[in-house]
Amino acid sequence: MITEAQTRHLSLWSCCCRLSAWLGIGWWVVLAGSVHATETNGPPRNLAQHIDDYHDVVSRQLVRTVAGVDAFFADDRALEESDATRLRLTSTFRYVDGRDLTIQLGVSGRLDLPRLQQKLQLLVDADGREQDLRSGLEDTDAVTDDDRSLFTGLRWVPRETRRSRVNIDGGLRWRSGPVPFVRVRGRRTLTYTHWLVRLTQNFLWFEDRGLGQQTTVDFERWLDHTHLFRATPSLRWSEHIDGLDWRQGVSVFHLWDDERMIGMSLGVRGQTDPNIRVEHLEGVLRYRQRAFRDWLFVEVSPSLTFPRSNDFELTPVLTLKLEALFGEIRAPRRGY
Repeated sequence: MITEAQTRHLSLWSCCCRLSAWLGIGWWVVLAGSVHATETNGPPRNLAQHIDDYHDVVSRQLVRTVAGVDAFFADDRALEESDATRLRLTSTFRYVDGRDLTIQLGVSGRLDLPRLQQKLQLLVDADGREQDLRSGLEDTDAVTDDDRSLFTGLRWVPRETRRSRVNIDGGLRWRSGPVPFVRVRGRRTLTYTHWLVRLTQNFLWFEDRGLGQQTTVDFERWLDHTHLFRATPSLRWSEHIDGLDWRQGVSVFHLWDDERMIGMSLGVRGQTDPNIRVEHLEGVLRYRQRAFRDWLFVEVSPSLTFPRSNDFELTPVLTLKLEALFGEIRAPRRGY
């Protein structure tokens, strides 16, 4: 028969055993870290440094997987951060409201100059849709033939780490004649548990249009193993528009498999002058699939738009894109 006193002693003994076990495990973790630090001729590492290392690994994986999604969609976010030599050819068929059909062919490329320590690149953009050269001054959601220009220039990357990057572009825009431009872009990436926050700032100057700037923040989180959530507020200003242009987009990406992905987006765009008002509402579904090997893609994007210019009446749009990517097609080396 076990008495009440014996029961208390057994309970106390059990707690002591558990405490000793945890202290023993903790001691071996610290000891292993100290031995590893000693073997590498470095100072002993404490528990906080091990926690920081673990956080770093998780953050790096979060950044890498988000960059992989954008790389599959050939998103401007991923292409902007990739320093690899590449060539991008696109054929876009856009069918608006069952009446207007437009066909656009585009080409853009980037040539890395390895002898200059990967800090200088040659840029060519005749696509008119990549915002890496026009961000902050023009709306590239629906580029017409009259808007299309050829951009040529050089990119210098004076600073790049896993969490930040600065690049400076300079060159000429060719339309009716050569127009010099300069662009400075900075990016900073922060991680908070399961959230990835990316701050991007662009400053751009055209000789014929003056100064412009765009501030963008991306809030991203994995909902589960196959769904990525992204919210993107943005503000834009330039000398040739009044007030500020503002945007808010919300997207969810579904990773179907290695060959197919789906993106669903809702967006609103507006301005602050002469008053704060909405100019455009849009819902888009993007289905993208590898059509051949890992470099030829087909993308179908039905969308419903409600523009103020059409009294917010429903305007359906269907876009079909064929895209060929040549060169190193991968997520950015350091994430982004």
